[in-house]
Amino acid sequence: MRADKKLTIIILVGILVLLSLIGLGVGSYSISFSDVYREIVNGLLNRGDPNSLNYLVVWNLRLPILFTAVITGVGLTVAGATMQTVLKNPLADPFTTGISSGACLGATIAITAKIFIIGTGIGTVIFAFIFSLLPVTLILFISKFRRNSPMSIILIGISLMFFFDALTAYLMIRADPLSLSAIYAWTIGTLNRSNWENLTIMSIIVLSTCTFIYLNSKKINALNYDDDTAKSMGINVDRFRLLMLICVSLIAAGITSFTGIIGFIGLVSPHIARLIIGANNKYLILCSMLVGSIFMVFSDIVAKTIAPGTLPIGIVTAMIGCPVLIFLLLSRKGGIYSD
Repeated sequence: MRADKKLTIIILVGILVLLSLIGLGVGSYSISFSDVYREIVNGLLNRGDPNSLNYLVVWNLRLPILFTAVITGVGLTVAGATMQTVLKNPLADPFTTGISSGACLGATIAITAKIFIIGTGIGTVIFAFIFSLLPVTLILFISKFRRNSPMSIILIGISLMFFFDALTAYLMIRADPLSLSAIYAWTIGTLNRSNWENLTIMSIIVLSTCTFIYLNSKKINALNYDDDTAKSMGINVDRFRLLMLICVSLIAAGITSFTGIIGFIGLVSPHIARLIIGANNKYLILCSMLVGSIFMVFSDIVAKTIAPGTLPIGIVTAMIGCPVLIFLLLSRKGGIYSD
């Protein structure tokens, strides 16, 4: 890795660590920063008191939320960066192409039907993944046989998003009060359900899939050119594009199944990363992971500062991401549009 890019990655890691340390000290329960870090060290050294309130707050609440925010930022941003390349569309991400809404619909069906497997939320993940494939399948079909423009594909994705949202709303009307509360939280995105069990499942899905995508970064770079050029490099373009979109669907399903729909992370963060480190996916994917994580951790700090425990993070990411996206759309430096 070049020295300047390595320095960029190190700086981003430092920012993420600093924000993470700040985030652990913010919340509705008053606990000093020194006490937070003392509980972390004592817990790691197996010297903590599991029955103390400080220990419970740090290890059972704040650390799972922090790591969930980081994993969510990593997954959604990698998914967005990958989709923007394989679909050759700078506005593509799991949200604008309907993947997140499809995953949310699948999760909603699992919740209302009370489908669980071995006592965990894995049944919700499976349903979310299955339904996230629906918009991907349609987009691939249209791209292959109709040769629609990138903007048309996005518009189709947005149409599917509204369709899935309508079905989700219908299920919410028919749901019992307990399921309704859970579904509502999904539609706006929240980290309040974070715990070590859910984090483990989500981390396995997201990190393994993101690693696979990173290992194929050279092939993803080839898709920056036209398909004929990529084929001349020995790449089965259609099969590889399908494989990458399935990976994106798995990431979206794995995250949405535990956090609900969190918008703008996968759309905005990859463009910020391109501004910082360039379009080479070997570096872009790593940079995107960090930028997305920083975005999520910062949004969580804002949410806990404004209304601890009550303000869903999906609202904050939209409030921050919207003006940033508008700026990128209006600025040619943002790389969203070019002549």
